[in-house]
Amino acid sequence: KSMKMILDRYLNTSEKLIKVIAKWNEAELDQYILPHPLLGKITVREMLWFTIYHTKHHLSSVQSMYGDNK
Repeated sequence: KSMKMILDRYLNTSEKLIKVIAKWNEAELDQYILPHPLLGKITVREMLWFTIYHTKHHLSSVQSMYGDNK
């Protein structure tokens, strides 16, 4: 896959996530618990922070693979 395809997919998915999360209030982010296979039970807020960190890691890998200017 090209860098553009990967980034377009990332941006599309991120926009969808932002639209869904925008409907949640602050209390709900801490109220609902999700299972994670390695981290155990975590709140939606924690899952969002993990998702940000994890995504940044993968984007960094993609940039390394394709170079920053492609």
